[in-house]
Amino acid sequence: MPCSLGLRKRGIDSVEGGGSISKAVRTYLVGHATIYHGLHRVDLAPTKVTRRKRKLDHLKVLLWLTPSSALFVYLHIGLVYSGF
Repeated sequence: MPCSLGLRKRGIDSVEGGGSISKAVRTYLVGHATIYHGLHRVDLAPTKVTRRKRKLDHLKVLLWLTPSSALFVYLHIGLVYSGF
């Protein structure tokens, strides 16, 4: 679970000001990795991912199936394609 942007900024500012990473982790309740990665990032805001590539495109799978196998998939898995 990501911590708030304010906590990240305060933790990184305290380390940049000369404090130790371990003390910042205990004080601001953020992870060590948050501090380490934040020291190297320009912008601390969360990265927005616009589109993720899925491992399996369900529509393409159903287009390759025969109508009888599509019925089997529908009954056992629940995928539906009405283009038959």
